[in-house]
Amino acid sequence: MKNMKCKRFSKLLLLLVMSINVGLLQAKEIQTKLTWFNITTLSFRVNGNVNELYVQPGDYIKKNQKIINLDQREYLENVTLTKSLFKSRKSELDEARRELERATELFDRTVLSEHELQTVKNNFISSETRFVTANTNKLNAKRELEFSNIVSPFDAVVVDVKVKKSETIVSTFKAMPAVIIAQANKLSALFKLSADEKSKLKRNDVVKVVVAGASYEGKIFFPTLLPENDLYPVGVEITVSHDKIHAGMAARINF
Repeated sequence: MKNMKCKRFSKLLLLLVMSINVGLLQAKEIQTKLTWFNITTLSFRVNGNVNELYVQPGDYIKKNQKIINLDQREYLENVTLTKSLFKSRKSELDEARRELERATELFDRTVLSEHELQTVKNNFISSETRFVTANTNKLNAKRELEFSNIVSPFDAVVVDVKVKKSETIVSTFKAMPAVIIAQANKLSALFKLSADEKSKLKRNDVVKVVVAGASYEGKIFFPTLLPENDLYPVGVEITVSHDKIHAGMAARINF
């Protein structure tokens, strides 16, 4: 009886040791560095001279906060001009429409010939075409004025500013990078895993991230599903206060 108990205890102990070893084998620790999260390059889509720089690297900015603008005088003049022309073309179109209504009525009463009616119709079509063109020009002028400003698309930290005050921006053929921003109060840690290791993780899985002796909760995300030399990029998103930790600091990830 005593021997049976000893054998049972030995088996239980063996199973416990095996489970601990399996757990140790499954656990993984990654050494990496923190990087910016959702890093984004903002560019000008119109030409002009830099008028004002409202930020510098390290600044925290709110969504829709102005970052940089170009000299807007030419764009403002164009908005005023195209608005005025649009109003004029609209008046012409309204008058052409009234003329067409009158001509149609006279034609129905056989007072106007078919040729005369067609002439009025052609005038209406021309007026309509000029109106559509004027409306398009007005909208384009408004859009270009908006494009002469760069505003933040989200709450962000300014990582780098690529332009200087009074610098000439030429974006006719290619958008010119102006400022680099990253998501405020978030950092990421990037690393690579084999296909088998990656398959054990899911998006939004919670993992432990240790930075400068402090522990943080991070969420798994996958920057891309394309492997690099048979290894898959994996990221961890961390919500933080940038005055405590920042990009470039060493991080240890346990999962």
